[in-house]
Amino acid sequence: MAQEVRLPKLGQSMKEGTIVDIFIKEGDAIRQGDNIFEVETDKATLQLESPLSGHVKKILVADEQTIPVDAAIMIIGDSDEQIDPDYIDSLRINSPEIAAQPEVIFSQVPVASPADFQSATVFSASGDTTDFKPGSSYRLSRLQRITGQRMLQSKRHIPCFYLTTAADVTAAVEFRKQLNQNSDAPDITFNDMIIRAIAISLSQFPVMTGRLTGDCVTLAESMNIGFAVAVDSDVVAPVIKDADCKSLRQIADEMERLIAKAQTGKLLLDDLECSCISLSNLGAFGVDSFIPIVIPGQCSIIGAGRIKDTPAFSGKELKMTKSMNMTISVDHRIANGADAAQFLDTIKKHIEHPDSLI
Repeated sequence: MAQEVRLPKLGQSMKEGTIVDIFIKEGDAIRQGDNIFEVETDKATLQLESPLSGHVKKILVADEQTIPVDAAIMIIGDSDEQIDPDYIDSLRINSPEIAAQPEVIFSQVPVASPADFQSATVFSASGDTTDFKPGSSYRLSRLQRITGQRMLQSKRHIPCFYLTTAADVTAAVEFRKQLNQNSDAPDITFNDMIIRAIAISLSQFPVMTGRLTGDCVTLAESMNIGFAVAVDSDVVAPVIKDADCKSLRQIADEMERLIAKAQTGKLLLDDLECSCISLSNLGAFGVDSFIPIVIPGQCSIIGAGRIKDTPAFSGKELKMTKSMNMTISVDHRIANGADAAQFLDTIKKHIEHPDSLI
């Protein structure tokens, strides 16, 4: 019996997607789990897998077509099954009857065993940088264009101010070393420690989770913290959900899991949504400090630089310490300088006294 496959809502904010590649053609025999479409949303590029086996009777979408969630994208049936043309017409995107179709047969269960399948995975939107040659050009993906538009929107319409501080991370370096020596678990990273410090500090300064909605500032219900991860030539920002309720070890485990998913193209849209603040750490690239751009819909973003040796006086004695610069970019419509300064200073103090992170 013929069944239609519909574009699933893979994230809370997903309303539509653009078909950028079709891996099948009408008449093909496909199996459950086969890649059938490549779709771009405003957050990620996805590969959709077939939720069932059968023969492709009709493809209802075209390349570069933007369609709403729950729109029928194809019909699957038996090899010799005839499909009523009126039924096909009723499913087309321009038909008002599309809204009346109740069934969504895509599963959103992540891959866990051969019996399960993943309906969509996030992967890098642009080519490998090794393909870039002087004088060459490449086309921006829809995701890259959207990202650029959002960053332009941020710079044009969000009145930001910027604060920078230097944290003495000498104790944190030793603390991290001891934690990792005494544990068989994956190493705790400085990003884990910074996110833990941010989460604790957000509980003291909830205004920094604010989102501007008209004349009101709505504070986040959950302390969800996004962090930037480089994947080939792209950047994705998975989210540690309820970070204030997680221990340092739990944050470390969650971050390792999300980074592994990002690097293997297994992130789901739900892994990328609902952050109220973000962290970008370019220290691994030798950057001392930088000014990150606030993501629209968030109040602030923190940029962390590399840890470096710095001379400092302890009384009359000159000692070498380890320091790290942190810069916070803040939407001035939501938070003022005093709020942001105290928030950043609280983060700094937690990092300088790492036993507070446990």
